[in-house]
Amino acid sequence: MQIGRLVIGLNGLLSTPAVSCIIRKIKAIGGIILTASHNPGGPGGDFGIKFNVANGDSVEVYLQLLRNIFDFSAIKGLLTGPDQLKIHIDAMNGVMGPYVRRILCDELGAPVNSAVNCVPLEDFGGRPPEPNLTYATSLVDAMKGGEFGFGAAFDADGVRPPNQHHNL
Repeated sequence: MQIGRLVIGLNGLLSTPAVSCIIRKIKAIGGIILTASHNPGGPGGDFGIKFNVANGDSVEVYLQLLRNIFDFSAIKGLLTGPDQLKIHIDAMNGVMGPYVRRILCDELGAPVNSAVNCVPLEDFGGRPPEPNLTYATSLVDAMKGGEFGFGAAFDADGVRPPNQHHNL
């Protein structure tokens, strides 16, 4: 088997769901993902390799898929309308950061300060990128403050659904 094409995300970053989307869109037989996944990354950290099969280019391709699945105008109205839902999304310095900024802020109109820790860092800012009560404490604290109606945190590669916290 030969490698016929390389698709590399901006700055070499792609979330696992985006890789899966791209594999399907370009009808590739699969794709290899180099990832820290749920482990701390960086020079001294763990590292993993994933292979996504055929049913498995970056933010824009994934954004187009989401536009076909969700009613973006309804979501935009919720995030920007007179009764605006204030959200707090923590990308935990993983690869979801550029997606969070592009989709929630640029496309759907959420205020830029709605998305935090959106710069991917090789060591995830010194904390494990696990969206749980132990490591997403800044999200928990923000939600306790009562300012936000919805909060979420993403894991390192965006493969697991985010933990969600709702103020009722």
